[in-house]
Amino acid sequence: MDFPEAHPGNPDFRPDHAVACAARTPTLADEERSLELHALLAVQADGRARLTDDQVRRDALRQLRISELAFSVTKIAAATFLLRFSDPALRTAALVSRGIKVGHTNLHLRPWTRQFGAAASKIRYRVRLCLEGVPPHAWQCEVVAPLFSQPSFVDRICDKRYKENEKECFCLVVD
Repeated sequence: MDFPEAHPGNPDFRPDHAVACAARTPTLADEERSLELHALLAVQADGRARLTDDQVRRDALRQLRISELAFSVTKIAAATFLLRFSDPALRTAALVSRGIKVGHTNLHLRPWTRQFGAAASKIRYRVRLCLEGVPPHAWQCEVVAPLFSQPSFVDRICDKRYKENEKECFCLVVD
């Protein structure tokens, strides 16, 4: 990652954002599983309303009729809150409630997943890929596999041809 020359105390030379990756440890996997069982994302229907986590917590406690000790709220983006419940049954009951009214806006509830906040370029997809210009004698996975970067791999050869112009192509399924 390239960073501009350091100028301590000068905010004009700070990077706009930094991206870091960390190995997925058992502790991280356990925390993600806990969030899947105990947390919901609450997204504002009207992002213009400025809500605080205290407002969301107060109105959610009143509407969901749960104990203060069983619930916490964290603001994680301008119009997105993480609602964490002590019991998965409370989380499920809140999800069924179809949302929470806070002030003059509504919060739509949805389950937390580990893909929340992921950049689209980092999410893995399976695609059917047709390569032109590969001679028929080279239509083997081992021959074309080096064309793809390391996280991608050739899953299988696709023998189906859906269009006339695919007749001369080598089609693969790539993960």
